[in-house]
Amino acid sequence: MTTDQISYPQTIQPLIRPLNDDGFVLTGFSTPPAPNELITRSLPAITNHLERACWWPKEEKGSGWQLGDFSFYILEFAVADGVKLYAQVWSEPDENVVFEVASGAWNPPAEQFVTDSVKEALLNRGFGPGGQAGNFRKFVSLKRKDDCRRLARELIGVVTECLGYDARSPLAYKLHLGQRTRAAQVFDSLTYDDFGRLLQSCGFSIEPIEESHRSAYRTTVAPYFVAGLKGESEKRPGEFDGFVLSLYADLTPAVLMAVEPELRSELPFAQVRIDSDGDLAVSQPVIVRGGVTETHLRHLLGFWRSAIARVEKAIEKHSEATDDRVLN
Repeated sequence: MTTDQISYPQTIQPLIRPLNDDGFVLTGFSTPPAPNELITRSLPAITNHLERACWWPKEEKGSGWQLGDFSFYILEFAVADGVKLYAQVWSEPDENVVFEVASGAWNPPAEQFVTDSVKEALLNRGFGPGGQAGNFRKFVSLKRKDDCRRLARELIGVVTECLGYDARSPLAYKLHLGQRTRAAQVFDSLTYDDFGRLLQSCGFSIEPIEESHRSAYRTTVAPYFVAGLKGESEKRPGEFDGFVLSLYADLTPAVLMAVEPELRSELPFAQVRIDSDGDLAVSQPVIVRGGVTETHLRHLLGFWRSAIARVEKAIEKHSEATDDRVLN
């Protein structure tokens, strides 16, 4: 490169996730600058990038960032054709920043450039081998936004003093603002008709328990159970905060005593008990209030179908062939 330039973002992009941004912090110099000049030229851009990636203001939770958001930032430069060295950070809300430096463990061509002197310099800065990629890593606490500038200086120091970057080649960056959540339509409540359509769409054959009291259904073919809406809204009559799926089994005492503790330990999403009639009662409550997706409700109904199958299997295992047993 013959240009002595620095590359900054033309505009500060809003913190919209997901976002991928890449470019050059430095485009390269024909004559290496003095260390202080290199820091002066690169520090503003790197600080800006780290503020976007690593600073999670508590007052912006829910607006500027959400639970499940994460970021990573990479500085890299070429040391040979097709071979690059890098330093990177990974950040999530309320967690220390993970600061990693390439070791070459997952990129053998780069390993020759991570010499013993490089490793010693990294160890002296508090890095140690670790992580899935076998890089050098340490954890950094950012208490204030100004700490991003301190971290930027350390990044530059690692790249120049440890990895040997001399600014003859471009210093590239990659910034990713990610999220493990996605936008979706949600139910904050369910009506009786919504609930019926949901059950039918999941393959259950149902009928109202009472036509005049629109709060519960029962299945008309196996698997047999009752599905009742719970928590009717005072402000919005006919809308409910959740529902409970329930099945009951009339078993002999010996079978009941064997089945009940087994199911308690094997059905993590269901409640298992012996009711006041002496029957086995298995139920699965589902809360809708606060917002859940249709996909989530379908998954929970799938768990319930699996729970019923597990109940039937346990009863079959512990019952004698002549036992009369009823699920309803």
